[in-house]
Amino acid sequence: MSVSTQTSQAFPLVPSDHFPPPPVPEVPAPAPLPEMAVIEFGKPDRYDLAVPVLVPSGASRLSPFNAEGEPRAQHVSTKSSTSLLLDPKTSRVLVAESTIESKAVLALMADRTIAHIQDQPSGIRFIDIDGVERLHTFDFRAERIDGDAFAIFAKNKERAEREDMRARVHLLADQLPSGFASEIVVLTEEDFPAWLAANNTLLVSVRFDPRTHVDDMVREAALLLEEPIAIGDLASRHGGGGVAFRPIVRLLDDGILELVEPARIDGRCMVRRTAKGAA
Repeated sequence: MSVSTQTSQAFPLVPSDHFPPPPVPEVPAPAPLPEMAVIEFGKPDRYDLAVPVLVPSGASRLSPFNAEGEPRAQHVSTKSSTSLLLDPKTSRVLVAESTIESKAVLALMADRTIAHIQDQPSGIRFIDIDGVERLHTFDFRAERIDGDAFAIFAKNKERAEREDMRARVHLLADQLPSGFASEIVVLTEEDFPAWLAANNTLLVSVRFDPRTHVDDMVREAALLLEEPIAIGDLASRHGGGGVAFRPIVRLLDDGILELVEPARIDGRCMVRRTAKGAA
């Protein structure tokens, strides 16, 4: 097969200079650049980048830097913090509006004699010292397993000990509606030392763990105890602290074991079998 190199008569070759050059499109002039910030050495900025001047915001937020460029002190309130806590007994979410309230809720949850906890119960009407009818809402209302109920006033000690607050509590106690509560319990930060608050948190948390064969083993061992033993020593017999510590804490929560003396629950704590465990 041959390839012809002859030019077709229908498409004769035309010199390249026969066609005029194509028109050059017009390019619009570039938009003016925004005003550039003057970069001064010694300022906290990237010196190799020029940035447009920003229009100041009308927001009222306080700058983290003062007029001299020094960082301001950051003030964080420790008087109020809202927490949501899941009650393992009822699977209800309880709202605590302060650190003291959170600790109070955990203490109530950790107490096996408490059957029900109600946050922000319905307000009760009472007559104040001036003879004016007012409405008061307690922080919590708790009901024991025997049916007895009590109202809880959880406040910092300074506020709870004010004369007007003490008078208010006494007035409320004298005017509690029948069936609402038999007493008022005032709780402050002094009722929750660090070791006790930590214990309550731990006792509540272990209830959410799935129970395993280790729970059965430590329970059997605890029922045979004749003398106090350190939690760490008991755990070492059943796989160590990483395996048996929380199951042993569950025995404390179940009332099978008890602390020999008040202390933060850890491997050094001495525990003993309770009367319930001996039964």
